[in-house]
Amino acid sequence: MRVVLICFVTLTIVLFTINHNTNAGCNPPVGDVITCTPAAPNPDFMGVQQSGNNNDLTVNVLEGTEINTEDDELLDAIRTSGGNDLINVTRAIVRGGDSGIETGGANDTINVIGALVSADFRGIEAGNQDDTVNIMEGADIISTGEIAIQTGNDMDKVTVDDSTVTSFVNDGIETANAEDMVTITNSVITGGPGFFAVDLGNGDDMLTLNNGADLRGGIDCRDDFDILVFAMQVPTDELDELTAQIEASDPEGGSITINRLFYEWENCEELVADLSGGFISPVPTLSEWGLIAMAGLLGIVGFIMVRRKRRVIV
Repeated sequence: MRVVLICFVTLTIVLFTINHNTNAGCNPPVGDVITCTPAAPNPDFMGVQQSGNNNDLTVNVLEGTEINTEDDELLDAIRTSGGNDLINVTRAIVRGGDSGIETGGANDTINVIGALVSADFRGIEAGNQDDTVNIMEGADIISTGEIAIQTGNDMDKVTVDDSTVTSFVNDGIETANAEDMVTITNSVITGGPGFFAVDLGNGDDMLTLNNGADLRGGIDCRDDFDILVFAMQVPTDELDELTAQIEASDPEGGSITINRLFYEWENCEELVADLSGGFISPVPTLSEWGLIAMAGLLGIVGFIMVRRKRRVIV
């Protein structure tokens, strides 16, 4: 009888855990809210697996938290499948064996703030229509085996601000169907060899490039009516010339250099010159920041070595 009771209690705990699709690293839901904290166990090797059709779920991954499902190639780090879900990842680390973050329903919002999201498959996959993906404040989205950010059906919005999006083997950002909007500001978007930094997929899409939009790879507008908007601030004495270049370019294929950044596109239907004139203070790229940091470190090391030599001589 005691053995039966123990088995029953154990099974109840297991079923409770599966039913709530979370584990000890992410607190049990309070209502429709799951909170992941840096409290033990950290890293969390199961992540958030919300495989039912619950709507209006909120997942908050707090600063310092690490979720890591890399050992299971079929397991997302964070997965929801209902609609109207909200996922906030703030200065945390999320590593997925399959996708880093995946949503399945409509009207989902994913906010990644200063966090690292990486995956062997897709970094972020917003699976249905009317989804919003916001990448900001130094976030890094990385895919080693597929697309870094992919949206599913119609009316999706992707905004990348002061962050990096990198795919080593495929497109950096890809939208799937109609009427999607992508906006990039002060960010580096990298596509894999032979792929695109931004692929707008099918439908009537719009890509807006603001100051510091650094695309390491081309732009493919693909099918239907797609609009490419250049909305940077440029030196006043270059404004008229750059505007004229954009207006004279062929939307179906061409290239231009603006503020030392190179842009190349194909299969677009309209190019929009929404440039403004003004003083531009050159912003170091991420690679330039690395060189600056290295120069500073070498300078410190050199200073220390000189001081040591002087002491030896004395």
